[in-house]
Amino acid sequence: SGGGQVLVQPDSGGESGNDLVPEKVETVALGNASSADPEVIYERSYESLLRRQFNDAEVGFRGFLAQHRDHSLAGNAQYWLGETYYVQGDYKQAAQAFLSGYRDFPKSRKAADSLLKLGLSLNRLGQKEQACAAYMQVGSQFPKEAEAKKRAQSEIKRAGC
Repeated sequence: SGGGQVLVQPDSGGESGNDLVPEKVETVALGNASSADPEVIYERSYESLLRRQFNDAEVGFRGFLAQHRDHSLAGNAQYWLGETYYVQGDYKQAAQAFLSGYRDFPKSRKAADSLLKLGLSLNRLGQKEQACAAYMQVGSQFPKEAEAKKRAQSEIKRAGC
């Protein structure tokens, strides 16, 4: 048994060579966004995600987090960054983003959801034991998050934890 340890490591900041966006494109996009206030960058990125413009959403959320990591919306931005990867089937990047959201923004409104989505991502990667550990942590670490707890319980049953 892995003792409930999650084995996915957070992204080291792009040095691992698995960035989806070429540096040049990201720089241009961030240049345009940097003059806007944080809420505008966040909203634009979220709207891109809703329109299924995942590359734009990813670049926007990455830019937001690079410039506004202390902002009250940073935890949400980290969660939605993970979601951009998840919906495209990039479960490894998603797991890294959700783990970062859970670890780096534990007081965020999206912390419980990040942990739940970490479990879903790990399960998709075939890491059932770690996925189950993440699902179980949702209930123990976020006892007041009724919806996340309910989903985690459902995933525990579905995965056969």
